[in-house]
Amino acid sequence: MAAPPPRRQCIFTSAGDDHAIGAWTAAPSRSWDLLAAWQGDDATARAVVEAEATLLLPGRGATFPDLAAALKARPLLLTGYDLVWVMDARLAPAPDAIERMFAIARGWALGVCQPAQAGNAGPGGLLARDPGGGLLRYTTLVGHACPLFRRERLERFLARYDGSLEGPALSHWMAQVLRGGPATGFAVVDAVELAVPDDAPVEAAALRRRGIPLAVPQTLARLVLAADAPAEGLPGGQAAGAAPQAGLAAAVPPDAGAAAPAGRPPPGPAPAAPCAPGRAPDARGGDGAPAAGAAARPAAAPSGDPDLALVRQEMAEVTLGVLSRASTPLPPPESPIAIAVVRDEALLLPDFLRHHRGLGVRRFCFIDNGSADGTQALLAAQPDVDLFECRRPFDWRLKHGWINRAIAGYGHGRWFLHLDADEQLVFDGAERHGIEALTALMDRRGIRRVRGLLVDMYADAPLLEAPDPAGRPLAEAFPFHDREGYRQFRLPGMIAVRGGPRRRVFARAGADFDPELSKLPLFRLAEGELSAHPHRLWPHAGNFASPRVLALLHFKFLPAFAEKMRRAVAEANYWRGSLEYRCYQQVLAKQPDLTLHGPHSACFRGSAGLVEAGVIEALDWPPA
Repeated sequence: MAAPPPRRQCIFTSAGDDHAIGAWTAAPSRSWDLLAAWQGDDATARAVVEAEATLLLPGRGATFPDLAAALKARPLLLTGYDLVWVMDARLAPAPDAIERMFAIARGWALGVCQPAQAGNAGPGGLLARDPGGGLLRYTTLVGHACPLFRRERLERFLARYDGSLEGPALSHWMAQVLRGGPATGFAVVDAVELAVPDDAPVEAAALRRRGIPLAVPQTLARLVLAADAPAEGLPGGQAAGAAPQAGLAAAVPPDAGAAAPAGRPPPGPAPAAPCAPGRAPDARGGDGAPAAGAAARPAAAPSGDPDLALVRQEMAEVTLGVLSRASTPLPPPESPIAIAVVRDEALLLPDFLRHHRGLGVRRFCFIDNGSADGTQALLAAQPDVDLFECRRPFDWRLKHGWINRAIAGYGHGRWFLHLDADEQLVFDGAERHGIEALTALMDRRGIRRVRGLLVDMYADAPLLEAPDPAGRPLAEAFPFHDREGYRQFRLPGMIAVRGGPRRRVFARAGADFDPELSKLPLFRLAEGELSAHPHRLWPHAGNFASPRVLALLHFKFLPAFAEKMRRAVAEANYWRGSLEYRCYQQVLAKQPDLTLHGPHSACFRGSAGLVEAGVIEALDWPPA
């Protein structure tokens, strides 16, 4: 008999002698795992938890401090879960209420939610059940006793978690860090009601010291529906035109980690301390490609950067299975190896290979993450491709663990080109000079990380009616890009660039929609350095030396875009629970004939046109 598929949702709790976990697990089967930290003394109470828990951990105090401690000891504890319900063990929801909460949170793509509270209804009555009988309400606040998170939202909160706060103070802190509201999927689920113990007194002094206001945030939108199915095309089921509820003025300031309004640079992450390089074991096969099953030893992760810690942990644990090897010799270190993680990219890959072979790329490394559209067969037939597979659940951070695993296998000190399948590299003079001439020029200038810009490409047709490329180069089928409207500014870890057609058209979905366009796709890393983020390398100090000389033509809006958008929203495995894709879905649901083409558009005329428009900078090529 085949093993059952892994569960994608879990409850984390910190249980003592007075727990009610027996009520949760009364049903003969369940769709969730139980991760429990034990801190009690009663042997009988412990036996109940031990019998039901998927994993039993040592407990020290309240639920959130125990979760933070568990993740510090086990960085991959929550990997593979989409939804995590952090629940006070004294609560007694019935099994059907638990299953219903998980189903609503998943179906409506909620970022943070909780059942409505019976009895003590939380701050200002905001969390009490709506007497109107609706399904759920979007709010700026959820309570601390039983919040259910998208895993990405929980990890973002815990990265800044202040363990000294408890009770309502913790709820306010959560609202400040995660910035509640419809755009971020904060909700109270009126369809599920739960009696919650009396809250501890608000720690007013602790709140004031941190500048957290004591007023109750405003309810932003109310959703009253008879069915559980999300409204067609809208993120999290927000009803079109839902009006704000009258109430107290919003008191929680904007999240310091969220995107800032246009024209003002958003704050960035704190710079990480440099890592002392340590020699990783040689994990190369005979031709320099990664050996199957070999593991690279990561250097110590700096404190305060959970994303980097997760990348390092994944790099150490992942195995890249070998599907096929290139038949051509491994090129010299000045010839970049192009690395891409792919899933179901058979439409894009022929032109991706054609274009980059034309630039002089001699070796490609693809890591397939479960393709079912012929991608594997297409790549296995290529003489210059090393093809590996990784069947672990996709997450934008874990992906970088796989990439660094491949880099360690090929060996540090050589050039790599990290691209997505929908990106094609262009630089000044690319039609004449080629990729090896570019790396030689960068070597002469002492630049080891070369900065680039995502240039969104599109057709003069509605996005949802994208033309079939029909074997043409993608730059001919989707020849337009924005020639202006980009803004550049420095953040602690990178030089950021925002703007372009996606910002121009989709920002109407909310101020949080402001995609980052800056990348460092071409690099030569030393041991201990990492490709740890889609838009910056680590350590960060080397990210500022290069001018913006690379363009990555970005072919996002192809005929398969609608399906990719649907899958990204359902799986919520991109940044902030696939916020970007939820914004696409919201705007396109209201305007299905939307096109990016307009007065800002320019037709692609090769690298010279991008230099002339100021999209990328000219290179000082030596005389021929």
